[in-house]
Amino acid sequence: MRAIASAVTAFALLSGCTTSLTYEKVEVGAQPTAPGFDYYLPKQKYIITITYEVVDCVNFTVRQSATITEESIADRDQHYSIPIKTLSSGWKTTSLKRTLYDNGTLHTIGASAVSKEAEVLGGVVNTATNVVRIAGMGIMGNKPTAGTLCNPSTDSALVAKNAAVKDLLDPSKDDKARASAAAVITTAKETLQIVRQEEFIPRANDKPEAYTLEDKDFGKWVLQQNWEYLHPIVTGLEVIGTPTKVDNLPTGLKEKGVIYREPVPITVKVCDGICSDSSQTLASQMSFAAQFGRFSVIPLKNGPFQSNNIALTFSKSGGLETGEYGEESRFEKIAAAAAGSAATIDGFVAKKREAKDKESESKRNGPLNSLKAEADLLNAKSALIEAKRKLAELSGQ
Repeated sequence: MRAIASAVTAFALLSGCTTSLTYEKVEVGAQPTAPGFDYYLPKQKYIITITYEVVDCVNFTVRQSATITEESIADRDQHYSIPIKTLSSGWKTTSLKRTLYDNGTLHTIGASAVSKEAEVLGGVVNTATNVVRIAGMGIMGNKPTAGTLCNPSTDSALVAKNAAVKDLLDPSKDDKARASAAAVITTAKETLQIVRQEEFIPRANDKPEAYTLEDKDFGKWVLQQNWEYLHPIVTGLEVIGTPTKVDNLPTGLKEKGVIYREPVPITVKVCDGICSDSSQTLASQMSFAAQFGRFSVIPLKNGPFQSNNIALTFSKSGGLETGEYGEESRFEKIAAAAAGSAATIDGFVAKKREAKDKESESKRNGPLNSLKAEADLLNAKSALIEAKRKLAELSGQ
C-alpha cells in the first residue's frame, strides 16, 4: 500500500508539469522582455507606376497607362517574440526552430517538447520569394486643346517616333531597318514620356486616392505660355473588398501559441480619373493583404508524458501554407513508468525491512557474533543507502 501511495504521489506531482508555447507582443522601439525568437507579421505594399505619353501635338493628347506591383513588407506595429524558455521545465526537453523571410517576417517554425517524465520514472520517451505580380491595361486621353502646344523637342520626337513605328510595321523592311526603327522609338519615348511611381500601403477605412499630373509637370512637353490651355490629368486608386469588421483574437488565446494573421483577398484598381462605376480601369490587381485579416493562434500544449510537436510554413503575405501537428500516445509511457516506479518503491521497502531485521538479530546474538553481525549490518545499511538514492532520483531531488 505504501508503494502504491508513493507512486500516486509521484504522479500527482507530475500533473502540474504542463507547459505551453507562448508569445509576447513587442512594442515599437522596445526589446522583448526575455530572450527569444522574434518576428514580424507582414503587410502588403503596392507600387503604382503611371506612364504618361504624348501621342498627339496638334490636338494635345496624352495617353496614360499604369502597372501595379506588390510586395510583402514587415508591419512594424506587429512585432512578436517567442521566449526561449517557453515549454521548458525540469520535466521537458524543448526544441524551437524558426526561419524568417529577408524582410523579417515569419517563414517557418517548428517546435517539439520531448517529455522526460517517463524517463525519470523508469521509461523512455522519444518524439519527434518575394512574389511580384504585375498587371497593366488601358488608355486615357486628356481633353484636346486647340492648336499645337508641344515645344520643338517634343514635336520632333513625336514625328520621329511615328515614322519609326511605320518602318517597324512595314513588312518590306529588313531586320537592320527594323532594329534602327526600334532604337528611334526608344529614344523618342524618353522625351515623350513622364513616368512616376507612387507607393501605396492600404489601411482600413482608406478613401479612394488620386494622383494628379499638374500644369507644371507639362513643362517637359509644352511651352509655359501654353500651360493655361491644359487640364490636369488625374489617376485614381481604389481598394475593393476590404472587410468592414475584423474579429478580435479570443481572450483565451492571447499570448498562447504562434500568432499570425490570415490575409484576405482584395483588389487594387487604378482608374482614369477618380475611380467610379463609370471610370475606365487602367490596371487592376487581385491580391491577398494581411493587414486586413484576423489574428489567429496555433497553440502547442504538453501535459505530463506528452511529446507534441508542430511544424508550420507561412507564405510571404502571412497566410498559413502548411501545418503539421503530432501527438504521441502517452498511455504506454505511463504504464511503463508506473511499473518501473513500483519496482523501485517495492525495493526500497524490502531493503528497509531487511535492515531492521539485521539490526534486531545483531542485538539478540550478543558479543559472540558481534563481528559477523556488525558486518551484515553494515552491508544492510549500505543497501538501504543505495535504495534511498534511487528513491531520491525518482522524486527529482
